[in-house]
Amino acid sequence: MHRRVDIKATTKFYWTQVSKSLFGSWPELAQKKLGAVTEEECREWAGRYAQIISDNRYNNAVDFLRASQERAGNVVPLKRVRDMLSTMIHRCRERLLGILGRLSREFGAEVGELGGVLLEAALSELRRLDRDDFLQTGRR
Repeated sequence: MHRRVDIKATTKFYWTQVSKSLFGSWPELAQKKLGAVTEEECREWAGRYAQIISDNRYNNAVDFLRASQERAGNVVPLKRVRDMLSTMIHRCRERLLGILGRLSREFGAEVGELGGVLLEAALSELRRLDRDDFLQTGRR
């Protein structure tokens, strides 16, 4: 990246910081062959790293790790923070829709409509969450 003239110096500096942060949080990574990182190792690192770093830096470190490993044919099974939250919201929505369907069948359309209003309110709240709402320790 440092030799590329189409990338601004500030962008190069930022990605250098991301890589230093990644290797600083996972010192053993530098000793591994490219492509030799296991799924378990990735998940262990991600669990530690996500608790000490901002969402943006975490996501970019995951992208950096993924890109470097994919060059060697290794797939990194990690998701970005927003991707994880979106998956959780989708699962909650599907389950709540199933409950609403049962309520509507058993108690009538009015209950189903009321449930629909409650569902939209709940989903609206879920969309406002970020991962800090799920971590036990504070950071940033």
